[in-house]
Amino acid sequence: MKIHTTALTLRIPKELKTQLTKLAKQSRQHRSTLVREILEKAVKKSTLAVLAFVALLLLCVAPAQAQSFKETLGWMHQSSEYHAFFDATDNALESTQVPLTNTCTNFVIIQERSAARQPPYTYKILLNLKAVDPNTVYATAVKDKSWAYIDIGTTNDEEAIQISSTPATPMVTTGTAGVSVKFEDTSFAGRFAKALRHAVVLCGGKPSRAE
Repeated sequence: MKIHTTALTLRIPKELKTQLTKLAKQSRQHRSTLVREILEKAVKKSTLAVLAFVALLLLCVAPAQAQSFKETLGWMHQSSEYHAFFDATDNALESTQVPLTNTCTNFVIIQERSAARQPPYTYKILLNLKAVDPNTVYATAVKDKSWAYIDIGTTNDEEAIQISSTPATPMVTTGTAGVSVKFEDTSFAGRFAKALRHAVVLCGGKPSRAE
């Protein structure tokens, strides 16, 4: 396999060509793992080959302008798993789950906190994305802190969000028009909010009426 440029022609090793072909056939949400495998092999080759592969990989893994709901959900599911946070102060692990079983009308976000000297805590949000106003879905960084909150609101303040938490006496709140989700990484919070907003639009969520 050759890559032609204005100044030179690079010959790509057959093994890496096979990996690149495999990459192109993968669905977008499963490409990141394969990209890492290819780059690990590529670094053993010449510098020029590595540069050529990086250029091609960027083209392959760049997010599409119009990802489907399934692809968007897959990204949210996978990336949220990678962004678990360990709080050394309380010796606690905080994680976020976005199940792949989610649908437009039954979209769950679960946040869990497990600490050494405290019982596990689970915070669950149930959304009907058709009832969410996409203009309300955005991330806000906390001043002088490393974390951010993602706000989610419903169209015309319809009370359509359900929240539950455990342990102790399970708290269930129905008929809520707005909710916030905390993320320790402000950069990731922004990307997650963008993906969720895109999912809302795909599911038919509409902006609220102007007052």
